Amino acid sequence: MAPGNDKVRLHYIRLTPDAEDNKGRIILETPLKIEIGFWNFMSEAQLNFSLHLFTIEGTCVLASVSNVFAAEQGIVKGTCYIPGNFLNNGTYRVMIKIVQDSKISVLNLKEALYFEVTEDRRKSDWYGKWPGVVRPEFKWTVT
Repeated sequence: MAPGNDKVRLHYIRLTPDAEDNKGRIILETPLKIEIGFWNFMSEAQLNFSLHLFTIEGTCVLASVSNVFAAEQGIVKGTCYIPGNFLNNGTYRVMIKIVQDSKISVLNLKEALYFEVTEDRRKSDWYGKWPGVVRPEFKWTVT
């Protein structure tokens, strides 16, 4: 039976690389979609999604919440988008919460999914582990 209770029950969670050319791999440049679907058993519920991303070592990378939405009974779907060139290479754990009235966690999936970001190639001669949890490519100007 899927995780849940008499208020909500998980229907699916999936991680989809939002790019066609990675051959199923998630590399640094790959934008990601985390899609969540759940059965809502409550009438006129005010809900939101909460996503927490952790490194495999347990360090919290980020927390992101959706807008509050009115949900009728039935399947509710939400998608969180993580841009490419944001995460460093490594293994990550996703925690998903469904929150009622912006304060009551009605479902808490601490280990909703795991995924690994790999490195395809480097633009420099440094071959060690890049420091930091995130690895964004910021714009630089040098004069």
